Amino acid sequence: DKNRADFEIESQGKLLPQKPLFIESISIHNVPSRSNGFVPIIRIQNGCKIWDSRDWLESMKDKDIPYRGLKAMHIQIPSIRIVDEAHFSVLLKRPRRSKKSIASAWIHTSFAKDAIYLPKNNLDKFAHKNKKYSENFALEIHFKSTE
Repeated sequence: DKNRADFEIESQGKLLPQKPLFIESISIHNVPSRSNGFVPIIRIQNGCKIWDSRDWLESMKDKDIPYRGLKAMHIQIPSIRIVDEAHFSVLLKRPRRSKKSIASAWIHTSFAKDAIYLPKNNLDKFAHKNKKYSENFALEIHFKSTE
């Protein structure tokens, strides 16, 4: 690991080449076991565009499936193209239609490979000391290159 200050002066401040990617799927590992189930909402933001998993699920019935006791939940994503910085959020649907953000992360496509695995301690907005969520809770994002 190099500190940015250790790089040559000429290399500092240069923009990375754009690397557009398509999101193929998102996996949530060690799904929390809750009495009323775990109904995640995945929100993806890239530039001024925002995608919400409630928009691409096939039917209203699919939106309210309470996932309980699953080791991993895999969510197929329609053709969403992202480039440069993107923000991923996992929200938890609560009674009376309210939502609570339980995890989020920023990624940059220039540094992404085929997949990014984000364990609990690498996620933002996460109550790291919260015992409701397993230490092995993780978010995994799979990509397909646009080239």
